[in-house]
Amino acid sequence: MIYRQIKLILQIKLLLASGFNFKEVEKKLKLPYFVIEKMIRQSKKYTFKEICKSYELLNIADLAFKDSQQEPKIILEELVINIIKYSNK
Repeated sequence: MIYRQIKLILQIKLLLASGFNFKEVEKKLKLPYFVIEKMIRQSKKYTFKEICKSYELLNIADLAFKDSQQEPKIILEELVINIIKYSNK
């Protein structure tokens, strides 16, 4: 669920930066109007660099879920802490 959110925010940020308008973004991502509207509001709260770093941290956590002996709860907690820590810089 977190992965999907970050991925959508990243896609929308990229599409808007590339000159796509609201309707084009809606058509490209095949999502309802209200979802696109909400994601656009969220995408404006973060820089491109922050979103990319969050996406990178998610990929690291995903690998840890698959390869690590750590409890999933610990991996998820570390993910959230790292995302918050990075976005407060």
